[in-house]
Amino acid sequence: MKRLSENVRHVFRVGIGLAGLLIVGFVTTAGADPVTLTGSQEAPPVTTAATGVADVSVIVTKCPAATSSATDCPTVVGTVSVSGATPTAIHVHNGAPGQNGPVVVTLVRQGDAWVVPPGTTVSRDLYQAWWDGNLYVNVHTAANPNGEIRAQLKR
Repeated sequence: MKRLSENVRHVFRVGIGLAGLLIVGFVTTAGADPVTLTGSQEAPPVTTAATGVADVSVIVTKCPAATSSATDCPTVVGTVSVSGATPTAIHVHNGAPGQNGPVVVTLVRQGDAWVVPPGTTVSRDLYQAWWDGNLYVNVHTAANPNGEIRAQLKR
């Protein structure tokens, strides 16, 4: 009887472990590779020595029960770092390459980097825009308030 009980506990532990792996697989999606921001990607292009790196993705996570009746929430995560310029603001915009579009996420300064605020979610349409390559990061400066450097986010 003791041996049977040990076997049942072992099977139970293995089952719990496998269930945990399945949950992680359903909640997490692969992120994107970092992209380089340059003035030449602005619309219209900007001549600047500034550069930057954006590591921003949209992942699907479980929605907090108190904020949504949906089960999956497209959540924006990531950071942007800039050299050669002082940002006044950094945003994620909705727009195809070469086109300007509206702000959809505002990043906040945290030390030397800018970060997406925790818990930032977007609509299903914006999640699809990210998949389609139609979201971009734009760094605004005093010298170029419409944008000094930019990069399309890539999936």
